[in-house]
Amino acid sequence: QTLLILFSLSVAQEDPAEFRKKVDQAIDKGVEWLKKKQQPSGDFGESNGPTYGPGKAYPNKPGITAFCLLALLKSDVPYNDPVITKGLSFLQDYVGNKGNIISNYDRGVILMALEAFHESGAAEALKKKGQKVSERVGDFKEPKYTPSAPIQQFIAGLVRPLVEEQTKAGGWRYGKSFGLVGDPEDISCTQIVLLGLKSATRMKAMVDPSAFKRAMDFV
Repeated sequence: QTLLILFSLSVAQEDPAEFRKKVDQAIDKGVEWLKKKQQPSGDFGESNGPTYGPGKAYPNKPGITAFCLLALLKSDVPYNDPVITKGLSFLQDYVGNKGNIISNYDRGVILMALEAFHESGAAEALKKKGQKVSERVGDFKEPKYTPSAPIQQFIAGLVRPLVEEQTKAGGWRYGKSFGLVGDPEDISCTQIVLLGLKSATRMKAMVDPSAFKRAMDFV
């Protein structure tokens, strides 16, 4: 506890501008490292170990890719950066292939990444006009962004199974085609799905309000 207090005091006493500079440098290094991890196909790799104990690992390439894109976009990598474009193209192709297994985790994070993509585009449009974003991220304005018709269709294709796979208790788990260990739903998956669905509503997607109500009752 003493060391933690001393560390907190040292950070608080550091020059704010110098601290901000160090933070920016750390973010820049992280962005550089992450960009180098993108594969030729546009994805960012896949984990090796099984999700639950012994057994085959669940395919999580789309989820990892979406998380990476989300991190990059939130680190001010522009929406039209080649890495972002290539990553989103991979996600659309992967999800569009009916033979691929997609988890509810994947769907939720992809929706979050898509919102960050449109957030970046809106910020860039304002920048060209000499303006800055005045609204806070994740505010209650809905719809907030207007995706292109193909992207709206892509979003709808992610939202539909999420709504369909909500359990009677109101939560979510990995989804169809995935082995189940434990309860039919958990808080971890449920929170990711809720964040994804909220992103979807800010991009003109229709989500029945009762889905949110049932989820909150579950939580």
